[in-house]
Amino acid sequence: MPSSASSIIWRNPLRYTDLKFELRSDGKWFVRGRVEQEVLMTNRFILRPWVDGSAAGKDVDATVRKGFYLFDVALQARYGFSRKFAPYVEISRSLHPRAIAGGEPDATLFLPGLRLTF
Repeated sequence: MPSSASSIIWRNPLRYTDLKFELRSDGKWFVRGRVEQEVLMTNRFILRPWVDGSAAGKDVDATVRKGFYLFDVALQARYGFSRKFAPYVEISRSLHPRAIAGGEPDATLFLPGLRLTF
């Protein structure tokens, strides 16, 4: 289905905010927002909490329900050995507050990773 989407992104060196709005040709609309903040604990150790949320104007299926249907919260801890190499660990939780039977269950993820910059 064709859709029209708009996005607003605001970024500074330590904070990131993103807001997206989508209107589909069938009259359904969706809003998604994300906020991130980098917290410098030391010059090398950085915490990055973020929150992500989604809302819909009409029911779509068992998971996507009218109103706020998805929340993600996470915390990433990263240690930069240099500007080009930084291992990290992230823990996140996805919540589906309006899901009915057959929808996605809530989930917790643990994600180790490596940030490389070229």
